[in-house]
Amino acid sequence: MLKGVIARVFNGANNGTDEGQIEQIIYNPYAGAQKNLAVGPFLEGIAYENAGAMAYTTNATTAKKIIFGSQIMVFNNNAAVQNIRLSGEATVPVAVGAIGDVGPDFCVIPCRPGEWAIMSLGPYNMVLASHADLKVYVIKDDTKYATLSEK
Repeated sequence: MLKGVIARVFNGANNGTDEGQIEQIIYNPYAGAQKNLAVGPFLEGIAYENAGAMAYTTNATTAKKIIFGSQIMVFNNNAAVQNIRLSGEATVPVAVGAIGDVGPDFCVIPCRPGEWAIMSLGPYNMVLASHADLKVYVIKDDTKYATLSEK
């Protein structure tokens, strides 16, 4: 399918390296702006240390630390609304709390059943899920490493 798109857009795959052709495709004169082609996020599990080795999980029923500024995608594989708690590491959370609970260092967000939710951690770096059916993935995006440091 991608080969067909390239062929239609660039009048053949060889034109895909012509910067003039590429500029025509990525700039939208009607909007006066660059186009964004959503390819889909690259998801990875939450990294943690296990007996001296790196391991990955999507289960955040015990608080997991994630780099500040990361974005996560959460899938609720349950038939009921479940909660996810985003918080700072001042106190490691052990209880998720109720939907809508907020404080100076945390917030609790609902996750609809059978759906994906995208969340930006912003100033938070801890994630805690109310149920193992909440599958938490980190969106891999190396730009955050250049702009934010691990506090």
